[in-house]
Amino acid sequence: DQEGSRLQGTPLLTATHPLVHAALGVPAHRQSRYSSVHIPEDQAPAPPGTYLVHLCVATWDGVRPLNEIWSTTVEAHTAKSAPDLGGSVLAAIAAGELREGRPPSADLRQALDVAIEERDRRFYRRSHDLGRENDAFAAARRAGAQQAHERRIATHRKRIETLQLRGRSQAVIRMQEAQIRHQNERHIRLIRDLERQAQASLQTKDLAVCVVEVC
Repeated sequence: DQEGSRLQGTPLLTATHPLVHAALGVPAHRQSRYSSVHIPEDQAPAPPGTYLVHLCVATWDGVRPLNEIWSTTVEAHTAKSAPDLGGSVLAAIAAGELREGRPPSADLRQALDVAIEERDRRFYRRSHDLGRENDAFAAARRAGAQQAHERRIATHRKRIETLQLRGRSQAVIRMQEAQIRHQNERHIRLIRDLERQAQASLQTKDLAVCVVEVC
């Protein structure tokens, strides 16, 4: 409010304010959403009450890439972990049955802090588990790629020996030698890709924060 800003000396968020420019510059896929929604008691795994649900997307770029939606649920008034309502929220969205809830009466800052801490703990656990799995996958693929490469090279060399014994032209033999060079180059690219995938990382992006009223 312009008059309130003038009388109280608080910043006025106009169209030219740096904060407004910064908000407009955030890509849509990086914007977090906030909502207050209602879920019937018979559709929720938690007892009646008010909860904060934090949703984020986790992306892993390893040998076996994956995308997951994580959710953390915290009781709004006590800021204690609660049965997860994320699945219920997503199911209601998919079915078109999500209903608008009342604005929360509790201070949600502590509950949000707890939700973020739980997300961070999950991040480190999941990153550790995925890292171990990725190392095993990468090692298995490297071994398989090496064995397949050696079989192909041996096949081409055997063909060259056969062609030489039969007195075939050098042009035909050079074609097989070119196949060997092509196979070596292909194998080098594959190993480089596997080495890159072995250096995988887990990333999370906040998706939404919801106050869910179960009643």
